[in-house]
Amino acid sequence: MTVKIELDDISRWYDQNAPEIANDWFNGFLDALLSLENDPTSFAIARENFRFVVELREVLYGVAKRTTHRGFPFMEAESSCVPSGIFLNKI
Repeated sequence: MTVKIELDDISRWYDQNAPEIANDWFNGFLDALLSLENDPTSFAIARENFRFVVELREVLYGVAKRTTHRGFPFMEAESSCVPSGIFLNKI
């Protein structure tokens, strides 16, 4: 499943089950990912980091104080701070 489809599925779920927060969740999650450009170290190192040659950071995101998803941004080039994609994991 591609990232866009996963994000679309999550957004659709919120649209159907919690429409009052659907747009805020989606836009907030994208903003969190884009903040990597300014400060990639602001995200925690993922517990799976030891399995990778490059540093693996995780984006924890959810509604209110409840984390509902983990995102793992990945970069195309080592020097890039802008994610080229993200793997999602529902908590």
